[in-house]
Amino acid sequence: METFVYKLAKVFYFPKLNLFGETYARGLLTALCVLIFLGPYIVGGALPSNVSEQQMRATLAANALYTQALSVLLFLASLPLMYSHRLAILTIIRRNLFLVILLGWAVLSITWAFEPAIAFRRIVRLGLIVSVVVTIVAAMPSKRAFLKVVMFMSGAVLFADMALLALGGSRDVDGLFIGVHVHKNWAGSFGLIAAVIWMFSIFMAQRWGQIITRCAFFAMSIVILFVSGSKTSLAILPVVLPIAFFIEMALRRGQRTLLYAMGAMGVGSALVALAVIIVGPERFVTLVFGDPTLTGRTEIWAFMFSKIAESPLLGWGYGSFWEVGDAGPSQQTSSYVIPTINQAHNGYIDVIAQLGYVGIVLLVPVIVMPCIQLFEVAKTRRQIDRNVGVFIALLVAGLIHNITESSLFVPEHAMWVFTLFSLLQISVYHRNFQEERLRHRARVRQKKSRRSRPVVAGPAAPKPMPPSSPPRGPVPAGVGLSAASASPRSSSGSRRTALRLRKAHAR
Repeated sequence: METFVYKLAKVFYFPKLNLFGETYARGLLTALCVLIFLGPYIVGGALPSNVSEQQMRATLAANALYTQALSVLLFLASLPLMYSHRLAILTIIRRNLFLVILLGWAVLSITWAFEPAIAFRRIVRLGLIVSVVVTIVAAMPSKRAFLKVVMFMSGAVLFADMALLALGGSRDVDGLFIGVHVHKNWAGSFGLIAAVIWMFSIFMAQRWGQIITRCAFFAMSIVILFVSGSKTSLAILPVVLPIAFFIEMALRRGQRTLLYAMGAMGVGSALVALAVIIVGPERFVTLVFGDPTLTGRTEIWAFMFSKIAESPLLGWGYGSFWEVGDAGPSQQTSSYVIPTINQAHNGYIDVIAQLGYVGIVLLVPVIVMPCIQLFEVAKTRRQIDRNVGVFIALLVAGLIHNITESSLFVPEHAMWVFTLFSLLQISVYHRNFQEERLRHRARVRQKKSRRSRPVVAGPAAPKPMPPSSPPRGPVPAGVGLSAASASPRSSSGSRRTALRLRKAHAR
């Protein structure tokens, strides 16, 4: 029965996937964008105006089951592509072993998690989203096609946000705009992602109409950033864009320029650190952010490190720190603010709290590996694909964003999904570069072998005889040169003399 079903599927379905695999992958990417941009909004409807934090949490809790169901359906829809592109998926996995090891450590943490059942469900959700992302990258290696889908979806969400902004709806209790998103910080994350994508798309435009349209979408994403009131995303954008352009320019110039760029960024970071030391951390933070506590983050971080000290090496287990019941680690405090939140507002502290210091050590090579890959690309390659700059900017944005917000390993968070996309796309770009370099070296060796091949001399051809003198036969042994060179006339006279002698003897 199984063989019959497989043959039937192979006849009617799998050949179509071979022909339309990238089209199917585009549809899968569209569905993923709907999930991470609009998932809670679609399943729960529009949030009422002036909602409180408790109302938003109740809405999220009621829609959690539907969001998980959407993730499962998305995973099931990706199974055909996983089968048809299994070799490409294995290649991506082999080239991202550090990420696989880190995810394996998160799975292993279920054994010592505070709530193993909750940890298991959350790690399954994370695994589903990671599998879908890897499948999309394997089935749609064209970065331009990938960006077209994301641009279309982000543009649609921007139109929806602007329409709600014009109608004056979807605001939180502080009057900050959240649009079709569940929180102002999620709206800010979407605005940051959209701004990065549309900014780089302007430089990839080929006609004036495209330039004007993309500038308009970039302006809309800036508006969403401002009205959402997300200080983190708004402060990151002017930092991310120059860094990404700087790195891309250095890649085009070569490895030495990239070293200079890294050195310049290191010097800049050192100068900022020196300014913080001279001015004082509290005063510096007050000057930049207007609040020395970073909107209460310093209190949260102090509490987090006190709980990390209770299990420093292994952590509390993936997904077992926040929202795991009244006896959970996040509830063991006298503060009235910390029990009502679901993140540490620092992704790296959350990684330490859940996976311990072992987890943060395993995270370091995941972050460093793209830098090494880009450094190797800059060694010999001069023509850098403009699309790579988008993924560099998204990766830098995700890493900086997690300093004051938590999105690392949060399954349906848009910032985590696009950080993962950036890691995988850079690794694919590095693989293509290596294959191209190997082909180039093979061509060079082939040319060298042709040039250095020795010329073998063959037997000399016999000289042609002139047509007036036909070739002579071999000279019989014992015959003198006079007999060999006798003329035809002398030979005929001797024959007549011999004939006369025979006649005379007969008489």
